[in-house]
Parts: sequence; structure tokens; C-alpha cells
Amino acid sequence: MTYFNFGSKIKSARIKKGLSQKDLADGLCTQGLVSKIEKGEVIPNALLLKDLCLKLTVSIDFILADDVLN
Repeated sequence: MTYFNFGSKIKSARIKKGLSQKDLADGLCTQGLVSKIEKGEVIPNALLLKDLCLKLTVSIDFILADDVLN
């Protein structure tokens, strides 16, 4: 999986939930960090990933799963 796919899954889940980057970041991290994660520039640590998934109501497996089978 590429970092871009990782970030795009988070972005897709955020938009589906109707949250802005600021809303998602609230209480967890900065809006700038969410932006970098969505652009594939940064991978969140395990704790932040767990918290983002809880807020987005998606499983960590969904975020980490590779959509393309080799």
C-alpha cells in the first residue's frame, strides 16, 4: 500500500462522515497534520490512527487494507 492510498482512505471516510479537517483534528492533532496525512506526506502513529478511526467510525483494518490484490 502506498502512503497516498492510506491518506485517501482517511480523507474519503472524513468526507463521508461530513467532517472538515479541523473537525477531525479537534482534540486529536492539528488540522495541518490531518492535511499532511491525507496528502500521504505523513503516516500517523498507532495511537493517533486508532483515535482517527474511532472518530471516523471505521476500522483500522479498513484503513490499512490494500485494495489491490497482487
